[in-house]
Parts: sequence; C-alpha cells; structure tokens
Amino acid sequence: VLSSAILHIVGVRSKSVDIVVRAKVATDSIIQIINSTNEKQSKAASKALCDLVEANEQIRNSLLTTGFIQVVLHTFTVNIQIQTKSSSSSQSTSNDHVIPGYVKVGLLNVFLKLTEEEGGLESLGILIPILEEMKRNGEEQIKSKAKKILIQLNGEGIQSYSTLVNNEKEKDDQIKQLENTNKLQVKQLIHADEEKEQVKAENEGISTQLQRTTEEKERLRIELQRTTEEKNRERAEKERVSTELQRITQEKTREQIEKERVSAELRRISEE
Repeated sequence: VLSSAILHIVGVRSKSVDIVVRAKVATDSIIQIINSTNEKQSKAASKALCDLVEANEQIRNSLLTTGFIQVVLHTFTVNIQIQTKSSSSSQSTSNDHVIPGYVKVGLLNVFLKLTEEEGGLESLGILIPILEEMKRNGEEQIKSKAKKILIQLNGEGIQSYSTLVNNEKEKDDQIKQLENTNKLQVKQLIHADEEKEQVKAENEGISTQLQRTTEEKERLRIELQRTTEEKNRERAEKERVSTELQRITQEKTREQIEKERVSAELRRISEE
C-alpha cells in the first residue's frame, strides 16, 4: 500500500519537473522510516522501498545516484566505529548511537534489491569494504545479506575504490617494471651488439693476421723451392764436373799407359 501510494505521488501528484528529484523526495521519507526505532514500521518501510525499486526504474536510479549510498555508508561506518570503541573500552556507550539490527537488515535488503538488476551498480563499489566487515563480524542475518550483495557485485565485476586504486597501482608498478625490464634489455642488446662488433673486429684482425701468415708461408715455400732447385742445379753441376774430371783422369791414365807402352816398345826396338 505504501509503495503504491508513493508511486502515485511520483507519477501524478508531484509538481516537480525533474523525475530524479521527484523520486528522491518520494524515497527520503521511506528511508527515514527505515531508520525508525519502531521495528514494525522500519521493516514495512524497507519492504515498501524494495517494492518501489523493483517496480520503478526511476526510484532505482535515484537511490544509486543521489547520495543514498553515501549516507548509509556513513551510518554503517560510524556505527562500526562506535561498536569497536565500546568493545575495546570499559566505558559504556549509549544505545542511542547504535543502529538496531533490523535497520541494518532493512537497508541491506534495499541494496540487495538494487543489485538484482544489472547495470549501474558501480556506485555500490564504495560499500564493499563495509560489507566485507559485516560478512566477517556481523550477526548471522547481516552476514548472509552482506555475503549475497558481495556475490552480486562480484558477478557484475564491481570492485571497491581501494581495490581499484590498488589495481591501478599494481598496473603502474607492472608498467614501470616492464619499462625497467625493457631498458635493461635494450642496454643488454646494445652491450651484446658492442661485444659482437668487438668480436667481429677481433676476428677480422685475426683473419688479416692469418692471411698475412698464409702469404708469408707461401713466400717462404716459394723461396725454399727456389733454394732447393738451386741446390739441385748446383749438385747436378758438381756431378757433371766430377764426371768430367773422372773422364779426363781416365783419359790421362790411358795416355800414360799408352806412353809407357810406346816407350817400352821403343826400348825394345833399340835393344835389338
């Protein structure tokens, strides 16, 4: 009944031209009732707002974009801080500042209803840290609601602002690391190229030296061959001269024998 009346006010009786403003005006009163100390009225208001979110796209968009999320986040954060101080201090804390469990459940129901429709959920990412805290330390019903909302947000790929910042920082760190790695690789490549050039120059020097050595060996081989040929010619000449001398000696010996024969013949004739 309450949700139908609100829809009627949004659609017909409101004189505001901006539909987002009309939706905000219509839901503000319901949000105040959800935060009421009257549990029955709070639960009825939560159900009414959930019905409005399901029935009217403008109501849903209004809750996602006009500050409702930030207000509830502030309320939850302050409440957790109060509970933390109360549990760590011996001093008592006034119950007036502590949000009743049914109010938390009612607000979480609204958020859960908001996540049932795809799209436009990015603004809910700011709630993720407080939802994680509720999932860890809240009462059973609150844990269950917080867990369901986190599952929905995770399914839509929604991340908390701190996670996004950390992701961006990780990306920046990875980019810097890649840049440093690239710089190091460039230096290594330059150094490797310089070493290659140095090795190439050394190889060229060695090649030139080997060529000179080969040429020197060839020159020495030719010189040795020439010397050997000269020695062979000299040996051949010596052999020729020796043969000639031997021939001359033999001729002289024959001549001497002939002379002695003639002389002997002459002596014999003379003696006769």
